[in-house]
Amino acid sequence: MSIKVVLAKAHGEQLSDPEIKKEFESVSAVYKDAELNYADGTVNFVFVKGIYLHHERKMITACLFVNKMDRTINELHGVIRLGFTNSEARIATTTINFNKEFMGCLQTDEGLLVHLGIPVKGLKNNEEFRAGDITGTFSDVRVTFEEEQKVEE
Repeated sequence: MSIKVVLAKAHGEQLSDPEIKKEFESVSAVYKDAELNYADGTVNFVFVKGIYLHHERKMITACLFVNKMDRTINELHGVIRLGFTNSEARIATTTINFNKEFMGCLQTDEGLLVHLGIPVKGLKNNEEFRAGDITGTFSDVRVTFEEEQKVEE
């Protein structure tokens, strides 16, 4: 199933930065034709990568929120719970509240690419993490659907 990766409306201008554009294109290429088991009828959370910055005690987490509903959404709320597969370190539970002004509209089969700074306890050095290093859930999901436009005759 093809997924179109998009940036939040509030971050669209960041594509003028060569490093951000490179990462965006890389993620887009990987997830365009990736065969992942997305759950239909909900918004799926996909961990892309994490970069732990020890001096800040947080992990910059690149992730996708994939709309597998049959309608366009313009608000997304939920709770992310992540954990390391091979470490006793802990990742803070994170609540997201994306409104239309921030995210814009997320069409069916689009994946919203965002970076979240999530606090971490128990790591000692800067590290980079891939999908196999992290497990997690996205729960208490609430969405607002885009209003259908009325056509006047």
